[in-house]
Formats: sequence, structure tokens, C-alpha cells
Amino acid sequence: MQRLFCLFFLIIVGLGLCACTQLPWRHTLQIALQATNDANNSTATPLDIVFVYDENLAAWLPKTSPEWFAKKAALMSEHSSVIENAHVEVPPGTPVQTIRLPARHQEAKAVMAFANYIDSKGQFPANLMSLKCVTITLKHDTVAYDACR
Repeated sequence: MQRLFCLFFLIIVGLGLCACTQLPWRHTLQIALQATNDANNSTATPLDIVFVYDENLAAWLPKTSPEWFAKKAALMSEHSSVIENAHVEVPPGTPVQTIRLPARHQEAKAVMAFANYIDSKGQFPANLMSLKCVTITLKHDTVAYDACR
């Protein structure tokens, strides 16, 4: 009886420790976004947050936003099991709001943000993988990525 009690106690303690431990290889991310009144020359901005679950595919992601938006449909179709996209259309003057992330975003090997800007200054993607919390601010002709405090 005492052995059974000890075994039960160890199982309960073990489960409690597991529940409190965040696994180091998991990437937890929070993303907020906002847009100034003149964002993207006062037009709505398509924004994609791309989650890639295959390291090999991550290396082949487009290097510019226009390239991403041109190849997006094909990439999403060909690699639907290892790539997900959180897409939003952001009108100018949008106050701070959070982006809903895919359920398995913590398993991502790469997380990239692509904003479809009119001006070439806003055309470069951002690697969000190293961040735990970021606020994306869409401005007149650029995008700012600020780590949360």
C-alpha cells in the first residue's frame, strides 16, 4: 500500500512539474499591429505573417514582399502541410490590435512578416523568429517592428 501511495505521489509531482515547464524549443509569439493615418500612402495594407514548419522550405522563402505575394498561392498550395499564413488587411488609422496566430505556431522553424506596400521602402520582410512579442506599425512608406517591453 505504501509503495502504491509513493508511486501515485511521484506521478502527481511529475505531472505538476511538466505543467509548469515551458519547453525551450517552443517559440511563443505575440503579435500586435497598428497603422498610422497615412500608412501605405493612405491605402489598406495586406499583411501576411508566415509560419514555416520545415527548415528546408524556410531557406527558400521569397526575399521581398512583392515576390512573396506573387508566389504566395503556389507556395501555400504546394506546401500546405508545412506552411501557414495569418493574413490581415490593415486600413490606415488602425489602432493597436492583436493578430490571431495558427494553433501550432509554436512549432514554427521560421516566422516572417510580409507587408504589401506601394512604396519600395516597405517591401522588405521581417524575420520575427527571435522575438517573443512584437508590435508592427504600418507607416506612410515603411514598416516598423518593435519588440514589446
